[in-house]
Amino acid sequence: MYSKMKKSFYLLLASVSLITGISYIILRSSLPLLDDVIETSALEHTVKIDRDSSGIPSVKGQSRADVAFATGFLHAQDRFFQMDLSRRNSAGELSEIFGTRALNYDKKQRRHRFRKIAMEAVNLLPSEHKQILSMYAKGVNEGLNALTLKPFEYWLLGITPEPWKLEDSFLTIFSMYLDLNDSSGVLDSTKGFILKTTSPEVLSFLSPRNTRWDSTLIQESAYLKPTIPNKQQIDLREKEAKFYAHLTGQIVPDGLIGSNNWAVSGKLTSNQSAIVENDMHLALRVPTTWYRAQLIYPYKSSPSSPEENTNITGVTLPGLPNIVVGSNGHIAWGFTNSYGNWTDLIKLKTANNQYFTNQGKTQIKTWYDTIEVKGEAPVEVSYQTTHWGPITTSPLCRCKYAVTWTAYQPSATNLNLLKLETAHNVQQAMVIAPTVGIPPQNFTVGDIDGNIGWSIAGRIPKRNKTVSSTPIDWSKADGYWSHWLAPEDYPKIINPKTERIWTANARVATGTANESIGDGGYALGARQQQIKQKLSLLSHATEKEMLNIALDNKAEYLNNWRQLILGALTKEKRKNHPDRELFFKQVKNWSGAAATDDVGYRLVREFYDNLNLKVLQSIGRYLLNKSI
Repeated sequence: MYSKMKKSFYLLLASVSLITGISYIILRSSLPLLDDVIETSALEHTVKIDRDSSGIPSVKGQSRADVAFATGFLHAQDRFFQMDLSRRNSAGELSEIFGTRALNYDKKQRRHRFRKIAMEAVNLLPSEHKQILSMYAKGVNEGLNALTLKPFEYWLLGITPEPWKLEDSFLTIFSMYLDLNDSSGVLDSTKGFILKTTSPEVLSFLSPRNTRWDSTLIQESAYLKPTIPNKQQIDLREKEAKFYAHLTGQIVPDGLIGSNNWAVSGKLTSNQSAIVENDMHLALRVPTTWYRAQLIYPYKSSPSSPEENTNITGVTLPGLPNIVVGSNGHIAWGFTNSYGNWTDLIKLKTANNQYFTNQGKTQIKTWYDTIEVKGEAPVEVSYQTTHWGPITTSPLCRCKYAVTWTAYQPSATNLNLLKLETAHNVQQAMVIAPTVGIPPQNFTVGDIDGNIGWSIAGRIPKRNKTVSSTPIDWSKADGYWSHWLAPEDYPKIINPKTERIWTANARVATGTANESIGDGGYALGARQQQIKQKLSLLSHATEKEMLNIALDNKAEYLNNWRQLILGALTKEKRKNHPDRELFFKQVKNWSGAAATDDVGYRLVREFYDNLNLKVLQSIGRYLLNKSI
């Protein structure tokens, strides 16, 4: 018996050792090359790649195309699986590697037809940019093939990685569109439902034009306290308490992704150069979204100008050849999501598989696609579309809408961010910003001469009327989007009198300056206001002081909710309730910071989140019941 147990133990130990050894070999063999010479016929000249102690690469080449090849090589060596997920995410092709568990998600994404749009966008590129993209794709595929073994994720999934195509880079951008924009018009649909079910006063109260937290850069308007709707407009108390039991539903918009950026002019710095800060807070991922790099290559600002080197340091997005955010020594720039209204819903009138337009009835088009599913038979899917965009059905009113979105226009996606790499000043950068093909972002830029500026980077649709925050009737839809807004008509500010610029996903402009942007679900302005206040206290700015503001974790917005808790938990209500007493004590002793070791913060935040959710879910249930 003892002998059998001993043999079993050694057999188990040997098996574990074998599995561990094989796993180590697979992991080790899929690591990137760090010290080697790679020969390839794709390059025109030699490219040198150095890595610092943290593994961050510096790429030096004799042309932008050669540097793009090397960047693609690095991305594939370090991040290919991340890139693969990005392209499959927007294309609706995750089922090919994850099987049926990703099928419903793929069905949802396929309606966007992003692979088709990406191919059309590639065909619109100027020859220089198309060459750079082509070299990047070649670099990706050579980098992938240069690994001793395929990345370990593919061993775990039991699949072989597919080669990188030119359009895959734009699919990476479309994944950012999905992260940063309202791809289905959920916000417009929700506001339209509230307006139809109640009144404009209720909608204005629940979705106000501005708040007391707003800290805009352009035409700051006075805060107008919204009027509380009367009980004829909405009265939750007409229902008994049990009506609001077991609430469900989510907040719209939900899960805002937050980023900060700001700039101070040279008038506030010791060297008379501007300082730009940017921290882009996207969803937590492993590996992180961004990939740091330094790119060095020669260029000419014009055919007759002498050749000079650009030395640009910043972050890239694996899947793309360019620096997304960074500095070239002449300018530095950063982004935050603009949360403008880049999606519109058109309420359709349909009959007999046709939809109405001002020119008469038009046939609804149906298109078909096939989703490949790992380990299963392919799944056939079909979608309906109009000349305005794909058709979706709202669960709130069972209405049919056509979705119009900037991402559906091939000309909205390009590689014009490459032009920022060689811009010399704020004025040049501000000319480039409106032409770049990315989800529209707050663009903050500063230059070595001390100038600073803000505008929107990305294409803004030119609408023939004020931006609508509710669905548009089909009879008013034709011509609503006529083309792209001209760059000279973009909202912008250069060298403001305050010598400071700040954005944090909240409203940046008001009045006429905001008419072209609209409201796509702005973040509350509390974070933006806090940044503005910190900047206003500075009479002299340094990089260290900018970092201190970035690291500021004071949760000033939640202090109001802290006071609400303390006011509600009176001494009488705490009497003979030790849990309430402890709760009160922790909240009272809260430091005011969003700190992981501060129980008071957690309690106030949980109170705010849960009360906010319960109130909105209660309103939602009331309105849904009223609409029946």
